[in-house]
Amino acid sequence: MKVIIIGAGKVGKTIARHLNDEGHNIVVIEKNKEVLDSLLNSYDVAGIVGNGATTEVQNEAEVSKADLFIAVTNNDELNLVCCKIASSLGAKKVVARVRDTDYTSQAEFMRESFGIDLIVNPELAAAGEIDNLLRFPFATQVVSFEKGKAVSVEIKVPEDCPIINKTIEEVVKEFSASLIVGAILRDDKVIIPNGQDVICAGDYINLVSTPHKIDAFFKKANIFNRKVKSVIIIGGSRIAYHLANTLVEEGIKVKIIEKRTERCQQLLASLDKVEIVYADGSQKQILDEEGMADFDALVTLTDIDEQNIIISLYAKSKNVETVVSKVNNDTFYNLLEDINLEACVSPKDVIANQIIYFTRSLKCKEDGKLESLRKMFDSKLELIEMDVADDSEIVGKAIKDIELKKDVIIAAIVRKRNIVLPEGDVV
Repeated sequence: MKVIIIGAGKVGKTIARHLNDEGHNIVVIEKNKEVLDSLLNSYDVAGIVGNGATTEVQNEAEVSKADLFIAVTNNDELNLVCCKIASSLGAKKVVARVRDTDYTSQAEFMRESFGIDLIVNPELAAAGEIDNLLRFPFATQVVSFEKGKAVSVEIKVPEDCPIINKTIEEVVKEFSASLIVGAILRDDKVIIPNGQDVICAGDYINLVSTPHKIDAFFKKANIFNRKVKSVIIIGGSRIAYHLANTLVEEGIKVKIIEKRTERCQQLLASLDKVEIVYADGSQKQILDEEGMADFDALVTLTDIDEQNIIISLYAKSKNVETVVSKVNNDTFYNLLEDINLEACVSPKDVIANQIIYFTRSLKCKEDGKLESLRKMFDSKLELIEMDVADDSEIVGKAIKDIELKKDVIIAAIVRKRNIVLPEGDVV
Protein backbone atom coordinates (compact mmCIF):
# COMPACT_ATOMS: atom_id res chain seq x y z
CA MET A 1 0.00 0.00 0.00
CA LYS A 2 1.10 3.57 -0.66
CA VAL A 3 0.98 5.49 2.64
CA ILE A 4 1.61 9.22 3.01
CA ILE A 5 2.36 10.62 6.48
CA ILE A 6 2.31 14.34 7.31
CA GLY A 7 4.54 15.10 10.30
CA ALA A 8 7.78 13.39 11.35
CA GLY A 9 7.52 14.00 15.10
CA LYS A 10 7.39 11.22 17.72
CA VAL A 11 4.03 9.89 16.52
CA GLY A 12 4.80 10.20 12.80
CA LYS A 13 8.19 8.54 13.22
CA THR A 14 6.70 5.64 15.18
CA ILE A 15 3.94 5.09 12.61
CA ALA A 16 6.46 5.26 9.75
CA ARG A 17 8.66 2.65 11.46
CA HIS A 18 5.82 0.22 12.10
CA LEU A 19 4.21 0.56 8.66
CA ASN A 20 7.59 0.29 6.98
CA ASP A 21 8.14 -2.98 8.89
CA GLU A 22 4.77 -4.13 7.54
CA GLY A 23 6.14 -3.70 4.00
CA HIS A 24 4.21 -0.60 2.89
CA ASN A 25 5.50 2.12 0.53
CA ILE A 26 5.92 5.15 2.84
CA VAL A 27 6.29 8.84 1.96
CA VAL A 28 6.76 11.32 4.84
CA ILE A 29 6.14 15.06 4.44
CA GLU A 30 7.75 17.35 7.03
CA LYS A 31 8.55 21.09 7.15
CA ASN A 32 11.70 20.72 9.24
CA LYS A 33 14.51 19.32 7.09
CA GLU A 34 16.64 18.19 10.06
CA VAL A 35 13.74 16.26 11.58
CA LEU A 36 12.98 14.62 8.24
CA ASP A 37 16.63 13.77 7.59
CA SER A 38 16.82 12.07 10.99
CA LEU A 39 13.87 9.85 10.06
CA LEU A 40 15.19 9.09 6.56
CA ASN A 41 18.57 8.08 8.01
CA SER A 42 16.85 5.60 10.31
CA TYR A 43 14.25 3.99 8.04
CA ASP A 44 13.86 3.02 4.40
CA VAL A 45 11.16 5.55 3.53
CA ALA A 46 10.86 8.45 1.08
CA GLY A 47 10.60 12.07 2.25
CA ILE A 48 9.53 15.50 1.05
CA VAL A 49 10.44 18.76 2.79
CA GLY A 50 7.45 21.08 2.68
CA ASN A 51 4.08 22.17 3.98
CA GLY A 52 1.65 19.26 3.79
CA ALA A 53 -1.29 21.66 3.85
CA THR A 54 -0.62 22.80 0.27
CA THR A 55 -1.85 21.17 -2.92
CA GLU A 56 1.62 21.62 -4.46
CA VAL A 57 3.35 19.44 -1.88
CA GLN A 58 0.54 16.88 -1.81
CA ASN A 59 0.60 16.63 -5.60
CA GLU A 60 4.39 16.15 -5.46
CA ALA A 61 3.77 13.24 -3.08
CA GLU A 62 1.10 11.88 -5.47
CA VAL A 63 -1.62 11.89 -2.85
CA SER A 64 -4.17 11.01 -5.52
CA LYS A 65 -2.56 7.53 -5.66
CA ALA A 66 -2.40 7.10 -1.86
CA ASP A 67 -4.18 4.13 -0.30
CA LEU A 68 -3.82 5.79 3.10
CA PHE A 69 -3.13 9.40 4.12
CA ILE A 70 -2.19 10.15 7.76
CA ALA A 71 -1.87 13.67 9.23
CA VAL A 72 -0.14 13.59 12.65
CA THR A 73 1.49 16.99 13.12
CA ASN A 74 1.28 18.69 16.53
CA ASN A 75 -1.39 21.08 15.21
CA ASP A 76 -4.99 19.80 15.10
CA GLU A 77 -6.19 22.45 12.68
CA LEU A 78 -3.28 21.81 10.31
CA ASN A 79 -4.08 18.09 10.35
CA LEU A 80 -7.71 18.81 9.48
CA VAL A 81 -6.73 21.06 6.56
CA CYS A 82 -4.24 18.46 5.27
CA CYS A 83 -6.93 15.78 5.40
CA LYS A 84 -9.47 17.96 3.60
CA ILE A 85 -7.03 18.55 0.75
CA ALA A 86 -6.00 14.88 0.60
CA SER A 87 -9.61 13.76 0.50
CA SER A 88 -10.35 16.23 -2.30
CA LEU A 89 -7.32 15.02 -4.28
CA GLY A 90 -8.49 11.42 -4.12
CA ALA A 91 -6.68 9.70 -1.25
CA LYS A 92 -8.60 6.46 -0.61
CA LYS A 93 -8.51 6.56 3.23
CA VAL A 94 -7.69 9.52 5.47
CA VAL A 95 -6.61 9.57 9.14
CA ALA A 96 -6.21 12.64 11.37
CA ARG A 97 -4.63 13.14 14.77
CA VAL A 98 -6.92 15.45 16.78
CA ARG A 99 -6.01 16.09 20.42
CA ASP A 100 -7.99 19.13 21.58
CA THR A 101 -10.76 18.10 23.99
CA ASP A 102 -12.99 20.86 22.55
CA TYR A 103 -13.20 18.84 19.33
CA THR A 104 -14.18 15.56 20.98
CA SER A 105 -17.92 16.19 20.75
CA GLN A 106 -17.59 17.20 17.08
CA ALA A 107 -15.84 14.05 15.86
CA GLU A 108 -18.67 12.90 13.61
CA PHE A 109 -19.10 16.38 12.10
CA MET A 110 -15.36 16.61 11.41
CA ARG A 111 -15.29 13.20 9.76
CA GLU A 112 -18.05 14.19 7.36
CA SER A 113 -16.85 17.75 6.71
CA PHE A 114 -13.16 16.98 6.18
CA GLY A 115 -13.49 13.56 4.52
CA ILE A 116 -11.79 11.75 7.41
CA ASP A 117 -12.16 7.99 7.91
CA LEU A 118 -10.46 7.75 11.32
CA ILE A 119 -9.73 10.31 14.04
CA VAL A 120 -7.05 9.32 16.57
CA ASN A 121 -6.38 10.98 19.93
CA PRO A 122 -3.15 9.76 21.59
CA GLU A 123 -4.00 11.27 24.96
CA LEU A 124 -7.50 9.81 25.13
CA ALA A 125 -6.21 6.39 24.06
CA ALA A 126 -3.34 6.52 26.58
CA ALA A 127 -5.81 7.42 29.35
CA GLY A 128 -7.78 4.30 28.45
CA GLU A 129 -4.58 2.21 28.67
CA ILE A 130 -3.80 3.59 32.12
CA ASP A 131 -7.37 3.02 33.32
CA ASN A 132 -7.04 -0.64 32.29
CA LEU A 133 -3.78 -0.97 34.25
CA LEU A 134 -5.41 0.53 37.34
CA ARG A 135 -8.24 -2.02 37.08
CA PHE A 136 -5.63 -4.80 37.31
CA PRO A 137 -2.88 -3.33 39.52
CA PHE A 138 -0.73 -6.45 39.35
CA ALA A 139 -0.60 -6.38 35.54
CA THR A 140 2.13 -4.93 33.35
CA GLN A 141 -0.24 -4.51 30.38
CA VAL A 142 -3.99 -4.86 29.90
CA VAL A 143 -5.95 -4.90 26.63
CA SER A 144 -9.76 -4.77 26.45
CA PHE A 145 -11.77 -6.34 23.64
CA GLU A 146 -15.41 -6.06 22.62
CA LYS A 147 -16.00 -3.01 24.85
CA GLY A 148 -14.43 -4.60 27.89
CA LYS A 149 -16.28 -7.93 27.76
CA ALA A 150 -12.96 -9.76 27.31
CA VAL A 151 -9.52 -8.74 28.53
CA SER A 152 -5.97 -9.82 27.87
CA VAL A 153 -3.81 -9.34 30.95
CA GLU A 154 -0.01 -9.56 31.03
CA ILE A 155 1.57 -10.32 34.42
CA LYS A 156 5.04 -11.13 35.69
CA VAL A 157 4.91 -14.30 37.77
CA PRO A 158 6.32 -13.47 41.25
CA GLU A 159 8.84 -15.66 43.06
CA ASP A 160 6.40 -16.84 45.74
CA CYS A 161 3.42 -17.48 43.46
CA PRO A 162 1.68 -20.89 43.93
CA ILE A 163 1.41 -21.43 40.16
CA ILE A 164 5.22 -21.73 39.80
CA ASN A 165 6.58 -25.06 38.53
CA LYS A 166 3.10 -26.26 37.58
CA THR A 167 1.92 -27.09 34.09
CA ILE A 168 -0.82 -24.94 32.60
CA GLU A 169 -3.12 -27.94 32.80
CA GLU A 170 -2.40 -28.30 36.55
CA VAL A 171 -2.94 -24.58 37.17
CA VAL A 172 -6.31 -24.58 35.39
CA LYS A 173 -7.45 -27.64 37.34
CA GLU A 174 -6.09 -26.69 40.79
CA PHE A 175 -7.40 -23.12 40.74
CA SER A 176 -10.57 -23.79 38.70
CA ALA A 177 -9.27 -21.18 36.28
CA SER A 178 -11.69 -20.25 33.52
CA LEU A 179 -9.14 -18.58 31.24
CA ILE A 180 -6.66 -19.15 28.43
CA VAL A 181 -2.90 -18.82 28.90
CA GLY A 182 -2.23 -17.32 25.49
CA ALA A 183 1.53 -16.88 25.64
CA ILE A 184 4.62 -16.98 27.85
CA LEU A 185 7.61 -14.64 27.54
CA ARG A 186 10.76 -16.26 28.97
CA ASP A 187 14.32 -15.07 28.44
CA ASP A 188 13.10 -12.68 25.74
CA LYS A 189 11.50 -15.55 23.78
CA VAL A 190 7.75 -15.92 23.19
CA ILE A 191 6.27 -19.37 23.76
CA ILE A 192 2.77 -20.21 22.52
CA PRO A 193 2.05 -22.89 25.13
CA ASN A 194 0.03 -26.06 25.41
CA GLY A 195 -1.33 -27.66 28.56
CA GLN A 196 1.97 -29.38 29.37
CA ASP A 197 4.12 -26.22 29.41
CA VAL A 198 5.41 -25.31 32.89
CA ILE A 199 5.15 -21.81 34.36
CA CYS A 200 8.37 -20.50 35.94
CA ALA A 201 9.13 -17.64 38.32
CA GLY A 202 9.89 -14.46 36.39
CA ASP A 203 7.87 -15.50 33.35
CA TYR A 204 5.58 -12.96 31.76
CA ILE A 205 2.31 -14.70 31.00
CA ASN A 206 -0.63 -13.55 28.92
CA LEU A 207 -4.09 -14.44 30.29
CA VAL A 208 -7.35 -14.05 28.33
CA SER A 209 -10.86 -14.21 29.79
CA THR A 210 -13.55 -11.94 31.23
CA PRO A 211 -12.49 -9.33 33.82
CA HIS A 212 -14.48 -11.15 36.52
CA LYS A 213 -12.84 -14.52 35.81
CA ILE A 214 -9.35 -12.99 35.71
CA ASP A 215 -10.07 -11.38 39.10
CA ALA A 216 -11.32 -14.70 40.49
CA PHE A 217 -8.14 -16.48 39.35
CA PHE A 218 -5.90 -13.82 40.90
CA LYS A 219 -7.66 -14.25 44.26
CA LYS A 220 -7.49 -18.08 44.20
CA ALA A 221 -3.83 -18.03 43.16
CA ASN A 222 -3.01 -15.38 45.78
CA ILE A 223 -1.84 -12.96 43.10
CA PHE A 224 -2.33 -9.54 44.64
CA ASN A 225 -5.07 -7.51 42.96
CA ARG A 226 -6.34 -5.00 45.51
CA LYS A 227 -8.83 -2.59 43.99
CA VAL A 228 -7.59 0.95 43.44
CA LYS A 229 -9.76 3.49 45.27
CA SER A 230 -7.51 6.56 45.16
CA VAL A 231 -5.08 7.87 42.54
CA ILE A 232 -2.60 10.74 42.61
CA ILE A 233 -1.59 12.07 39.17
CA ILE A 234 1.61 14.06 38.64
CA GLY A 235 1.21 16.46 35.72
CA GLY A 236 -1.99 18.05 34.47
CA SER A 237 -1.69 17.09 30.81
CA ARG A 238 -4.49 16.18 28.42
CA ILE A 239 -3.97 12.56 29.43
CA ALA A 240 -4.49 13.57 33.07
CA TYR A 241 -7.75 15.30 32.14
CA HIS A 242 -9.15 12.28 30.27
CA LEU A 243 -7.94 9.84 32.94
CA ALA A 244 -9.36 11.88 35.83
CA ASN A 245 -12.74 12.08 34.09
CA THR A 246 -12.83 8.30 33.69
CA LEU A 247 -11.67 7.56 37.24
CA VAL A 248 -14.24 9.89 38.80
CA GLU A 249 -16.99 8.11 36.85
CA GLU A 250 -15.72 4.86 38.38
CA GLY A 251 -15.99 6.30 41.88
CA ILE A 252 -12.24 6.68 42.44
CA LYS A 253 -10.75 9.58 44.44
CA VAL A 254 -8.37 11.64 42.26
CA LYS A 255 -5.78 14.32 43.01
CA ILE A 256 -3.75 16.08 40.28
CA ILE A 257 -0.53 18.00 41.02
CA GLU A 258 0.32 20.53 38.31
CA LYS A 259 2.95 23.29 38.38
CA ARG A 260 1.46 25.62 35.73
CA THR A 261 -1.00 28.17 37.09
CA GLU A 262 -3.01 28.53 33.89
CA ARG A 263 -3.36 24.77 33.47
CA CYS A 264 -4.51 24.41 37.08
CA GLN A 265 -7.24 26.96 36.40
CA GLN A 266 -8.33 25.07 33.26
CA LEU A 267 -8.50 21.79 35.18
CA LEU A 268 -10.42 23.38 38.04
CA ALA A 269 -12.98 24.70 35.58
CA SER A 270 -13.51 21.34 33.87
CA LEU A 271 -13.04 18.72 36.62
CA ASP A 272 -15.56 19.26 39.40
CA LYS A 273 -14.81 16.28 41.63
CA VAL A 274 -11.00 16.27 41.32
CA GLU A 275 -8.62 17.93 43.78
CA ILE A 276 -6.19 20.17 41.87
CA VAL A 277 -2.94 21.16 43.60
CA TYR A 278 -0.75 23.96 42.25
CA ALA A 279 2.78 22.69 42.96
CA ASP A 280 5.81 20.98 41.42
CA GLY A 281 5.08 17.27 41.70
CA SER A 282 8.70 16.37 40.95
CA GLN A 283 9.72 17.64 44.39
CA LYS A 284 10.04 15.07 47.19
CA GLN A 285 8.71 17.51 49.79
CA ILE A 286 5.57 18.24 47.77
CA LEU A 287 4.86 14.54 47.24
CA ASP A 288 5.21 13.90 50.97
CA GLU A 289 3.07 16.89 51.94
CA GLU A 290 0.31 15.84 49.54
CA GLY A 291 0.16 12.37 51.09
CA MET A 292 1.44 10.40 48.11
CA ALA A 293 2.13 7.34 50.28
CA ASP A 294 -1.54 7.21 51.35
CA PHE A 295 -2.81 6.75 47.77
CA ASP A 296 -3.43 3.33 46.24
CA ALA A 297 -1.85 4.37 42.94
CA LEU A 298 0.39 7.02 41.42
CA VAL A 299 0.46 7.97 37.72
CA THR A 300 3.28 10.14 36.35
CA LEU A 301 2.28 12.22 33.33
CA THR A 302 4.83 15.02 33.05
CA ASP A 303 6.35 15.84 29.65
CA ILE A 304 9.78 14.52 30.70
CA ASP A 305 10.34 10.76 30.69
CA GLU A 306 13.27 10.91 33.12
CA GLN A 307 11.17 12.90 35.58
CA ASN A 308 8.34 10.40 35.35
CA ILE A 309 10.75 7.54 36.04
CA ILE A 310 12.37 9.24 39.06
CA ILE A 311 9.01 10.15 40.62
CA SER A 312 7.78 6.59 40.05
CA LEU A 313 10.88 5.14 41.71
CA TYR A 314 10.34 7.40 44.72
CA ALA A 315 6.71 6.27 44.93
CA LYS A 316 7.90 2.64 44.85
CA SER A 317 10.33 3.38 47.69
CA LYS A 318 7.37 4.70 49.73
CA ASN A 319 5.44 1.46 49.05
CA VAL A 320 2.77 2.93 46.77
CA GLU A 321 1.20 -0.31 45.58
CA THR A 322 0.50 0.62 41.95
CA VAL A 323 2.69 2.93 39.86
CA VAL A 324 2.10 3.73 36.17
CA SER A 325 4.57 5.84 34.20
CA LYS A 326 4.25 7.60 30.86
CA VAL A 327 7.42 6.85 28.91
CA ASN A 328 7.78 7.77 25.23
CA ASN A 329 11.47 7.13 24.68
CA ASP A 330 11.94 3.59 23.35
CA THR A 331 15.52 3.41 24.65
CA PHE A 332 14.26 3.44 28.25
CA TYR A 333 12.05 0.37 27.89
CA ASN A 334 14.86 -2.18 28.22
CA LEU A 335 15.89 -0.55 31.51
CA LEU A 336 12.48 -0.32 33.14
CA GLU A 337 12.13 -4.02 34.02
CA ASP A 338 15.49 -3.97 35.84
CA ILE A 339 14.37 -1.08 38.04
CA ASN A 340 10.93 -2.59 38.73
CA LEU A 341 8.91 -0.14 36.63
CA GLU A 342 7.04 -2.41 34.24
CA ALA A 343 3.64 -0.68 34.06
CA CYS A 344 4.37 1.97 31.43
CA VAL A 345 2.34 3.63 28.70
CA SER A 346 3.56 5.29 25.50
CA PRO A 347 0.91 7.45 23.74
CA LYS A 348 2.77 7.31 20.42
CA ASP A 349 2.84 3.51 20.50
CA VAL A 350 -0.86 3.33 21.39
CA ILE A 351 -1.74 5.43 18.35
CA ALA A 352 0.69 3.53 16.13
CA ASN A 353 -1.13 0.32 17.05
CA GLN A 354 -4.50 1.89 16.20
CA ILE A 355 -3.26 2.97 12.79
CA ILE A 356 -1.55 -0.37 12.08
CA TYR A 357 -4.77 -2.30 12.67
CA PHE A 358 -6.71 0.24 10.60
CA THR A 359 -4.17 -0.29 7.82
CA ARG A 360 -4.44 -4.06 8.04
CA SER A 361 -8.23 -3.85 8.08
CA LEU A 362 -8.10 -2.24 4.63
CA LYS A 363 -6.54 -5.45 3.33
CA CYS A 364 -8.69 -7.82 5.40
CA LYS A 365 -11.61 -8.43 3.03
CA GLU A 366 -12.04 -12.19 2.80
CA ASP A 367 -12.43 -13.65 6.29
CA GLY A 368 -13.87 -10.70 8.15
CA LYS A 369 -13.26 -7.20 9.40
CA LEU A 370 -10.25 -6.50 11.60
CA GLU A 371 -11.57 -4.72 14.70
CA SER A 372 -8.37 -4.10 16.64
CA LEU A 373 -4.72 -5.02 16.83
CA ARG A 374 -2.56 -4.70 19.91
CA LYS A 375 1.04 -5.58 20.63
CA MET A 376 2.31 -7.06 23.91
CA PHE A 377 5.58 -8.49 25.22
CA ASP A 378 7.53 -5.53 23.84
CA SER A 379 5.86 -5.98 20.40
CA LYS A 380 6.85 -9.66 20.20
CA LEU A 381 3.21 -10.77 20.50
CA GLU A 382 0.16 -9.52 18.59
CA LEU A 383 -3.45 -9.74 19.71
CA ILE A 384 -5.93 -9.43 16.85
CA GLU A 385 -9.70 -9.00 17.19
CA MET A 386 -11.84 -9.52 14.11
CA ASP A 387 -15.41 -10.18 13.02
CA VAL A 388 -15.94 -13.54 11.31
CA ALA A 389 -17.83 -13.20 8.02
CA ASP A 390 -20.81 -15.50 7.35
CA ASP A 391 -19.04 -17.13 4.41
CA SER A 392 -15.66 -17.60 6.11
CA GLU A 393 -14.18 -21.09 5.71
CA ILE A 394 -13.79 -21.42 9.51
CA VAL A 395 -17.55 -21.06 10.15
CA GLY A 396 -19.12 -24.34 11.31
CA LYS A 397 -15.78 -26.00 12.11
CA ALA A 398 -14.66 -27.19 15.54
CA ILE A 399 -11.56 -25.30 16.64
CA LYS A 400 -9.54 -28.54 16.73
CA ASP A 401 -10.27 -28.95 12.99
CA ILE A 402 -9.20 -25.44 11.96
CA GLU A 403 -5.72 -25.33 10.44
CA LEU A 404 -3.92 -22.41 12.04
CA LYS A 405 -0.38 -21.29 11.28
CA LYS A 406 2.38 -22.16 13.75
CA ASP A 407 2.30 -20.09 16.95
CA VAL A 408 -1.23 -18.80 16.27
CA ILE A 409 -4.10 -19.57 18.65
CA ILE A 410 -7.73 -18.54 19.04
CA ALA A 411 -7.77 -17.13 22.59
CA ALA A 412 -11.42 -16.10 23.00
CA ILE A 413 -14.75 -15.92 21.16
CA VAL A 414 -17.41 -13.28 21.75
CA ARG A 415 -20.81 -14.64 20.74
CA LYS A 416 -24.10 -12.85 21.44
CA ARG A 417 -22.39 -10.73 24.11
CA ASN A 418 -21.03 -13.81 25.89
CA ILE A 419 -17.40 -14.89 26.14
CA VAL A 420 -16.75 -18.46 24.98
CA LEU A 421 -13.38 -19.99 25.93
CA PRO A 422 -12.15 -21.86 22.84
CA GLU A 423 -11.84 -25.52 23.81
CA GLY A 424 -11.19 -27.95 20.95
CA ASP A 425 -14.81 -28.97 20.37
CA VAL A 426 -16.14 -25.40 20.29
CA VAL A 427 -17.45 -24.47 16.84
